[in-house]
Amino acid sequence: LLLFLLCSSVVTHASGRYKRDINDNKGNTAFFLQDPNDEMCLGPKGFTLCDESAVWILTKRPGVKTYSLVSLFNPNDNGLCLEVKSGWLGGKSVGMGSCSRKGAKKWEFDFVGSNSVKLHSTGYQLARGVPYRNSISMTPMGKAKRSPLEYHPTAVHEAGFYLKSGDGLCFDGEKFRGCTDTLSVLWGMGVKFEWGSAKRYIFSFKERNACIEAKGNKVYRGSCKGKHTLGWSLSHGRVQFDSGNSRSNSRSMCVTRRSDNTAAMSLCSEGFEYISMELPASYSAEDLQKMLKDKDNLSAKDRAVVESMLAQISGTSAKK
Repeated sequence: LLLFLLCSSVVTHASGRYKRDINDNKGNTAFFLQDPNDEMCLGPKGFTLCDESAVWILTKRPGVKTYSLVSLFNPNDNGLCLEVKSGWLGGKSVGMGSCSRKGAKKWEFDFVGSNSVKLHSTGYQLARGVPYRNSISMTPMGKAKRSPLEYHPTAVHEAGFYLKSGDGLCFDGEKFRGCTDTLSVLWGMGVKFEWGSAKRYIFSFKERNACIEAKGNKVYRGSCKGKHTLGWSLSHGRVQFDSGNSRSNSRSMCVTRRSDNTAAMSLCSEGFEYISMELPASYSAEDLQKMLKDKDNLSAKDRAVVESMLAQISGTSAKK
């Protein structure tokens, strides 16, 4: 899956003609942090397989020079940020916690060479192997025995991603259908901070101000400014929504599918449609032409990139 997520086709980013919200992180580069010794990736609970649960984004916080490390997809009752916690005897531990806490805002992300990084915070460095092989802990700077982690940016927010059912249909926010109209079924995951806490929303790659909303047993495409957009996650085949009214897993709602392929929400404990994240392999000439027609969402630089891609495709077709 890591290789699949890294295989990026060049695509445009909407320039965004609205005032930037410093608490909103839409389209930040998503990445894996991989141990070069065995190719396992840093996840919310330690080192694990390099799947969607191990995808992170780095966010700046208003008035803070350091960073927060936010899990892009994985649900966690304790919070969405990797947090350094102080122990009773002065030591440090690390785990998932609220993004509003000090220990979640103090990460420094130092590159070693071109693609390796050291993660450290307030004099301690993230380390692996204590007490178990895949455990994570904090070690005083300079005492970490393992190599820096390899930084692997993904194509999640360059190409967008499908939310795909087991039988190959794409979720468009309201129903499951064929994936032929590529742009209409491509999504991105955004992170917004409210009173310091991180919440996720799923936005349309075609219409950047359109998001998936969930209310009761209904799921639909709505405005990203809507009241029911924040609280999404994707893990183990579940597209899950937690509004924040209940922290109990038994009350989490999941996207499910009716017999006519329309989508609905149900308690995850009662059932869910198995949905996986998949990146598009490439864009067709038709997709690129549609991008060019959407003038409001293209900067001059983006337009030049799309025109170049279209010319390459046209040239390849002509040679055939």
